Amino acid sequence: GIPGNHGHRTNDAIVLGTGLKECMLAGLLCLHGYSVLQMDRNDYYGGDTASLTLKQLLQHAATRAGEDPAAVTIPSELGNPRDWSIDVIPKFILSNGALVKMLVRTNVTHYLDFKVVDGSYVFDAVKGVQKVPATAKDAIASKLMNLMEKRRMKNLLEPRRRARVRQGH
Repeated sequence: GIPGNHGHRTNDAIVLGTGLKECMLAGLLCLHGYSVLQMDRNDYYGGDTASLTLKQLLQHAATRAGEDPAAVTIPSELGNPRDWSIDVIPKFILSNGALVKMLVRTNVTHYLDFKVVDGSYVFDAVKGVQKVPATAKDAIASKLMNLMEKRRMKNLLEPRRRARVRQGH
């Protein structure tokens, strides 16, 4: 232990939570030489903005439903549960700007993964998992929107497709 404190380590600050704001605060304090203890009530990092494995998500849902999270099983047809990364709250961070600079400066980027988005999905209690439309073709096929909304979405996305075709993509 450390002499004079009976084996207990002291910290200059305690940060409760491991969400993005809490991690940035802890990182800034550390950059200024403070000793920081960061704690979270969850068994995963990220707070309300966490990205969970499939097993973590199902355990989280079981706990909220008052069920035993230890009883959660993953169907084998879903593959390896660690291959899944499900955002509790979808988040997009632009590739340049003040927020990205702060993330890099505070070393929070050591705990984040940046990735180009392959697709975005939402869950509807009636319709199940649905892909968020990203092309005019997706908009027409989507079960998330009525006919008028599909038309508006197609009109929003169509100029982008034409521009990409002109650029040779």
